[in-house]
Amino acid sequence: MKKTKNPPDSVVLPLAESPIKTYLGFVANIGITLNNEKTWEWFHNHFVQISYRDGGELLFKTYYPNLKKGKNFYAQDVKNAVDFVRNLLFDNKYIIAEIDDFYIPCRLFYNREHLRHASLIYGYDDDKRVFYISGYDENWIYIKSTITYEELSKAFYSTHENSYFNIRSYKKSHQFKFNKKLMKDFFVDYLESNDSYYRTFHSYNPVINFAKLGLKLERKFLKSKVICGMAVYEPFIEYISALGSEGVFLKTFHTFYEHKKLMRMRIEFMQENGYIQNAENVYEQSKIIEQKSLIVRNILIKCRIKNSFDEVTISKIIKLVEEIRDMEIDLMRELVRLLS
Repeated sequence: MKKTKNPPDSVVLPLAESPIKTYLGFVANIGITLNNEKTWEWFHNHFVQISYRDGGELLFKTYYPNLKKGKNFYAQDVKNAVDFVRNLLFDNKYIIAEIDDFYIPCRLFYNREHLRHASLIYGYDDDKRVFYISGYDENWIYIKSTITYEELSKAFYSTHENSYFNIRSYKKSHQFKFNKKLMKDFFVDYLESNDSYYRTFHSYNPVINFAKLGLKLERKFLKSKVICGMAVYEPFIEYISALGSEGVFLKTFHTFYEHKKLMRMRIEFMQENGYIQNAENVYEQSKIIEQKSLIVRNILIKCRIKNSFDEVTISKIIKLVEEIRDMEIDLMRELVRLLS
């Protein structure tokens, strides 16, 4: 990496507010991308598809055409972590820092246990000798805070964890315009439980000859065994049914709620910009779905705090999720019709 001779005394890179807060990777990628206001059209055009992984994990599936990801730099590769990060920030680079939470104030494991977690570094101030970071506090709430130069060095060079820096930056490679056809295709994919990643990637890379690259995307994506869309509900409900005997992965329920929140935001955006007409009933239905998903999430949080998952509560959660599923099928079908 090239060194900067005289970086300024302070640099704070812009970081937009991400509507998705559950995983730092999404928060960082979206926050960096949405600094360009025109990319909001991209945002509302995407994040329709979700997938399910064994163990109860729900994840959004999308592609970031205007985000450049660099390689990982491990502790043995970096002589001076503070100078390394300062120079990157001066060069308009953001850093995902996978470092030891034991040395980071406001983290759950601060001064308690050596565990590596991600933080986003987006600025520094030489007078205060701090870096500006974002991540999850001791209550797993996403916050922006600071870490001293000394704390960063300790967290990065900790012998307990194999820490590394990953570089992210915004690249102006695509002009964004909301695509009605792509939106409709995503809704159909969701209804039919198709993996949308191939469609997403190809929409930004139409000239790539995938066959020559040897990626075999037809087998990898079109015939993907990833559980997506409406098919997610079956294993999701099975996961909820087992909560009495197993621990709860709260991020799953945060993602579930955020997925429904984004759909309500998307419908509002399409209404306001004339992409769909006479959609008042659809919008109201999306608000009900969002509210029900929030209730599901909040019930699970209370159960986690009490460490109690009784059968009555589990049955109530499952009933709510089944109601959301049935409403969502009707909602998606109507959105497909409105976009036709």
